[in-house]
Formats: sequence, structure tokens, C-alpha cells
Amino acid sequence: MGRKALLLDLLKQAHEMEMEFADTLSAEERARTGTLEDWSAKDVICHIAARKALMADGLLAVCEGRSPIGGEDLDAENATLFQQHHDKGWDEALGLAHDAFDVVVARVEVLDEQELARAARFFPWQGEQPLWRLIVGSGCLHPIGHMAEFQRTRGNLGRAAEVLGRMARSMAGLDDGAAWQGAVKYSLACHHSLLGAKAEAIRELRESLALNPGLVDWSKEDPDLDAIRGEPEYQAIYES
Repeated sequence: MGRKALLLDLLKQAHEMEMEFADTLSAEERARTGTLEDWSAKDVICHIAARKALMADGLLAVCEGRSPIGGEDLDAENATLFQQHHDKGWDEALGLAHDAFDVVVARVEVLDEQELARAARFFPWQGEQPLWRLIVGSGCLHPIGHMAEFQRTRGNLGRAAEVLGRMARSMAGLDDGAAWQGAVKYSLACHHSLLGAKAEAIRELRESLALNPGLVDWSKEDPDLDAIRGEPEYQAIYES
């Protein structure tokens, strides 16, 4: 299977996991009103949809040779998106999610393998990366990260681990490069850590950071790795 086909399959998987996430919520969780500091489930769904819609606009800008869209301040942009969608109902939020997925898939389907491999960026605050990596980041890793965070902060560590593990295993075939394989292993380290499988988490983390040293700083503060933070084997990774 080519990269484009794998990429489309990943986008589909991520969207299906969003809908599975929605299905697990109670009526109270769906009706809950969140704040900018404490997003509700509806806020998470709306945010993911809004960022996907922006990604679709970014893809169009790249294809047309235009400059990256949006501003330099990501936090301010996210706060604006929150306010724009905060008053929407649950059904409206799901509608946004479906519409954003459809437009992203439509934009990706017209790209060829060469276009997916060229360096680009969607937003001013991003560094240049191959276009396929930007799509995976905004269309798959970003929503999965928010869903995992939502579950983790509510004590649902098993559900958080599940979404991280499923996406990591699906991503592995996109690229054989060390940086990408390191990112995959990092997600698996988080998956095992959330499940309490400390030895497996430390092994995957050690291999991840060897392949992709750019993850070192974040790994020292990532809450998904809190379960292994006190382990001597974890600390030895950074001593070496």
C-alpha cells in the first residue's frame, strides 16, 4: 500500500476513533458546558473539527503556492476557536466533525505521492516538514492527543492508552526514517506507561529517544509518562 493510501486510511481511523469517543460519553458528559481552562467533551470535538478545517485551508494554500494561513500565536488562535464554537450543541459539534473530515479527505485525495513528499507548512508557527507529516500531525496525532488527554485527566487511563496504541501501530508503515519510527515508539511508550506496563514503556522510550532525540525535552514533562518517572531505568535514559 502506498503512502497516500495509508494516509487516507489513518485519517479514516482517526475519525472513527473520534466517533467511538463520542459514543462512550454519558448524557451528562455530552451536555456539560466547559471553560477555556477545562474543556468539555463538546469543546474537544469542536476544537478537533475546527483545526481539521484549518488544515484543509492550509492544504489548499500549499497547493496554490500561497503563504501559510493564520497567525503566529497558537494559544490566541485556539482561544478564538473555542469562543466561536462554545455555544454549539452536541449535534452541531458532531456535524462539524463529519464535515471537517470530509473536506480533509477530499483535499488529500487530489494529491500525488510527489506532492505529499515535498516540504511545506500550514501555519506560520510550524517548521517545514514533508506535507504528509503535516497531514498526519493535524489530522491524526492532534485529535488522538486531545482524546487521550481528556480520558487521562478523568482517570480513564485504559481508554487513553488504547487510542495512543492503536494510532501508533497504524502509523508505523508511513516512513522508515529514524525520526518517524522514533515518534511511533514514543507513542507506544506512552501507551504502555498509561497501562502500568513500566518495563515495556521504558524500553520503547529508550529506543524512541535514540531514534529521535528531538523528543527528549518533551519526554521529561509529558504527563503520559508520569507512571515511569520514578523508575531507575527511566532516569538512566537521561544519564546516558
